[in-house]
Amino acid sequence: MIFLPLMCLTACNSEDVETLLSIWENTIDNHGCNYDFDAQGRCYGTGSIGEANFKANLVGHGWKHYATWEISQDGKRMSNEYYGNMYGVSPHSFYFGSDGTVTRYYVSDAEAMAKKCVTEKYTFNDEATSLLHSSLMFDDGSYMQIVGWTMGQIASFCVIEPLGVTSAGKTIYGVSIYEKMTDAELKDFQSNYHQ
Repeated sequence: MIFLPLMCLTACNSEDVETLLSIWENTIDNHGCNYDFDAQGRCYGTGSIGEANFKANLVGHGWKHYATWEISQDGKRMSNEYYGNMYGVSPHSFYFGSDGTVTRYYVSDAEAMAKKCVTEKYTFNDEATSLLHSSLMFDDGSYMQIVGWTMGQIASFCVIEPLGVTSAGKTIYGVSIYEKMTDAELKDFQSNYHQ
């Protein structure tokens, strides 16, 4: 009887999928609360990271997209993975440079699945009173609110971010998980994705 729970625990932790979902399940559901929208319609959630921890743990590393879930207009995380049945749109992966730049890696469906990247500046908004506290503000006007991070067995972080715009002009928001790339994965992204 003693060995059965241990084997069950080992089996659950052997899968990357199960481990990441178990780590972030409470966070992606916003700790049991609805996600909120400010007066400008921007979505935000509970949780944050300070600039010192961001620089120490996330900067200088590559981060590959793991999963994204859309947040409904009433502040609930939707159950289906956002990109699971999506055509013509791909998620981004990231590299945060120490010079205040971020490189986004993505696959362009419009360009015959070309591996593309774009680098832009970001600023870190660390104002505790702001609705977008602990957010990266990008040059294109978008933002990424970091709502959780871990450097444990599987280094990863969780964010709120805009995903796109509806035909009616309303921004779609989602909650995403990003997993730290290995050195080999980062090298592959840097070598094979082009501007």
